[in-house]
Amino acid sequence: MCCVFALLLFSLCFVSGDASAQSLTVTPRAVELGDVTVKSKNTIRLVCRNEGTAPLVIRDIAVDCKCTKPTWSRKPLMPGDSTVVTVVFTPTDTGGFYKSLRFETSPPAPQPIEATIRGRVVKNNP
Repeated sequence: MCCVFALLLFSLCFVSGDASAQSLTVTPRAVELGDVTVKSKNTIRLVCRNEGTAPLVIRDIAVDCKCTKPTWSRKPLMPGDSTVVTVVFTPTDTGGFYKSLRFETSPPAPQPIEATIRGRVVKNNP
């Protein structure tokens, strides 16, 4: 019985220590662009900070369409360090939009990390 309790205690410590080691925050989480024109290049900067206790890497940032292009450093982000993700949104159609950016990290985040961009695309003025 003592061995089972010790094994259970060791397992809980190992799992909880690993989960708290990785934490990425993204600021701002939501960007409101307002009205933008068709084919305009709209640049957004997101600050990503490693709030964990171990290094992490932003492996990928998944986007909804080709009109949203993020660029970022592939270097490891040390605990407490920040990096800037630059996102260029170049709309091709008019109307409202809501774009999601989903961050994939290594080690994997315990919960999804996401930022959004929204607004309205209007026609160019002649």
